[in-house]
Amino acid sequence: MSISRGCAPAEAYPYALTPRRAQYVDPNTGASSSIIVVPCSQSLGWKDGYAPLGMSDLDALQARNDPSRPMLVVLAHDGDNAWGGGYSYYMEATPNLVNSASGAGYVATTVEQYLQNHPVPANDLVKVEDGAWVNADGDFGAPQFLNWNWPLLNAQGQIDPANGWHVDARNWAVITAAQNRVDTAEQVWTSPVAQGGNGGTINIRKILYPDATTNNAERAWHYFLGSLNSGYMYYGNADDMEVKPTIACNEAVALADAVIGAGSADRTAPTVWAPQRHPWNPGSVNFGPQFGYQQVQDSGDFWVWTFAYDVSGLSSVTLKYRVDADGVNSTGTTHNETYAGGSDVGAWQSVAMARRPFPAGNVYNDGSINFFEMPQYIAEHCSARIAGVRNALVDYYIEATDTRGYVKKSPIEHVYVGPGTTSPPTGAVVTIAPALPTAGQAVTVVYNPAGRPLAGAGQVNLHWGVNTWTQVADAAMTMGTGANAGKWVATLTLPVGNTTQLDFAFNNGAGTWDNNSGQDWHFAVTPSGPPPATWSM
Repeated sequence: MSISRGCAPAEAYPYALTPRRAQYVDPNTGASSSIIVVPCSQSLGWKDGYAPLGMSDLDALQARNDPSRPMLVVLAHDGDNAWGGGYSYYMEATPNLVNSASGAGYVATTVEQYLQNHPVPANDLVKVEDGAWVNADGDFGAPQFLNWNWPLLNAQGQIDPANGWHVDARNWAVITAAQNRVDTAEQVWTSPVAQGGNGGTINIRKILYPDATTNNAERAWHYFLGSLNSGYMYYGNADDMEVKPTIACNEAVALADAVIGAGSADRTAPTVWAPQRHPWNPGSVNFGPQFGYQQVQDSGDFWVWTFAYDVSGLSSVTLKYRVDADGVNSTGTTHNETYAGGSDVGAWQSVAMARRPFPAGNVYNDGSINFFEMPQYIAEHCSARIAGVRNALVDYYIEATDTRGYVKKSPIEHVYVGPGTTSPPTGAVVTIAPALPTAGQAVTVVYNPAGRPLAGAGQVNLHWGVNTWTQVADAAMTMGTGANAGKWVATLTLPVGNTTQLDFAFNNGAGTWDNNSGQDWHFAVTPSGPPPATWSM
């Protein structure tokens, strides 16, 4: 059904207009619960918001209606905009629609009454994709929430998940950092005095309505919640919207820091923003305003990125992914929804995410941006690419560890990777052994140059470092034999102590590099504690 502005939402009725259940599975325990989800008709809701509906639309639905479990047509729209929010809509058009529909044999009802008359079976589970309402201009229900979360861009305006910048993302980075500091302030304030805390309490009423007795942790929450006004990102740079989240967060963290102090009582895990993905449909067709409303066929490799922050600093941020056994996320098991998994899914694979301080300034000197107040704190940008997977269902999540050892795992996300436009390479480009090394341990790096910039090179060198390119060194690699025939091999020894990441790239010593398309390679390392003391006599 076509609607204005060139949008044509597809509703697979009767299925898409019948209440179902959505299931939540605790990824740690596997415990599940469900709620009833009532779908709204985006197409009819849109039309109803702009002009009175006639019976022809309902008559078209009736042809596929199941009387034992009839469709429920819910008209939902952004009613304060357009005609749908006015007096004539509520006092004239809606009564006329109800009377006309009732006269034609359709039943006017409420959601509550419908569910009493037609209970939703306990096993009628569906998977609900994220997305905004259809009326959001330039978004139209996109699962990425584009109007609030535009992709990262390079200086030329091209999408760049690894090194790009955008004012919306900059605001989310500020909010992520503030969220962690406010969370930590609450944890410190409510922790027992014996654990370095204040032994206090948090009162929600005092967060909403501060008074003379409101403590700093409660007042920090009060200001922080103000940063989450959806209009700040939706309306972009109008009316100082681009700086208002920063103002609210700065007020919040000033109060939170008074509680946190030096941070010695910090036992709060890192804050990890919802994992982002680009492209949204890897290996398949992508479309939308970010592509100029042109269909774009993707190669199949895709990026996952996020923001992460911790009061005590981050030790590591790792992308975890696994491949489903049969390509179907069955509602018959919860293997895809839990960290433990099961027979339906493969083992988790780890990719150390590249990290960078996210730029707080007006990176591209956009004249419409006025950052007249800068943030006190901003989160790190973390990114990694999943490459070589085709025609497979992939589960993934992000795991962040702070310098005190506290771990935060994001929710598990799922994406089906299509056939793409390029075939996955035969075998991994890089492997290390052991796969998760410990600081101080010897690590063997194997590099397969087939199809890479160093294919046919007479010599390959390993350029490596740790903890985001510190203690940089180089090692000449040797051509492997047996299972490593045709591959370059080198063994290095990791520094003892707080080594959390191994970084490397390859070159031929004559200016040609394979640096993983500018991202290098990064692998997580388990730290071994401080190095032994050195004595001299």
